[in-house]
Amino acid sequence: MKKEDAVKELDNIFLKYKIKDEKNILGFRNNFIDYVRTLNEKDLKEEYDKFGFFYDFIELQKQVGIEIDLLSEYTMMIAVNSKNLKQCFTPFEATKIMSKITNNINSNTFYDCAAGTGQPLITAWYEWCKKQKHYDDTLFHLVVADDLDIYNIHCLIFNFATRGINAQVYHRDTIEQIVYEVYICLHDKYGFSKIKSIKTDTKEYKDFFDDKTGYLK
Repeated sequence: MKKEDAVKELDNIFLKYKIKDEKNILGFRNNFIDYVRTLNEKDLKEEYDKFGFFYDFIELQKQVGIEIDLLSEYTMMIAVNSKNLKQCFTPFEATKIMSKITNNINSNTFYDCAAGTGQPLITAWYEWCKKQKHYDDTLFHLVVADDLDIYNIHCLIFNFATRGINAQVYHRDTIEQIVYEVYICLHDKYGFSKIKSIKTDTKEYKDFFDDKTGYLK
């Protein structure tokens, strides 16, 4: 399926599940965030089996290709049609070139300090997976993503969870080095990732995360 057609179909899916209101083009952002928050610590295989939004999105993502960040493509469409939403995007074609230049077959860790919705990290992970000799090798990886925009954070969580990517997602002001919340995505046997959020004012965060860097010890 072409990206353009997939974006139109995703728009229909957002409308179908009332994540987007036709009268409010930006309303889907908060509604999408609210939906992703409901997935915290859920069994995502059960969520998939409900044949709801989670199922429809993943089936559409399969058709367009898991290497393509469909949420980024959709957000670009929204940004183009909005006078208030100003964001910068890295085109998919550019991320493929960047990945080929920077990807190290001996490294299974990927980091982006301004990750957006995750296309560069998804591309790097996908290219690395293709180079592995065995399927099991693709399970031993870690993606670390920082971003300040709360919508981007939840796109990252959703993108990693639906692909079974092991990831640490930091809602962080990278310049000021302030961490607001951390989200952990861990691969499970069904090809998804279980999501767990950790607030910075909890004992769990203080026990497992570095005081200076904010990253997992």
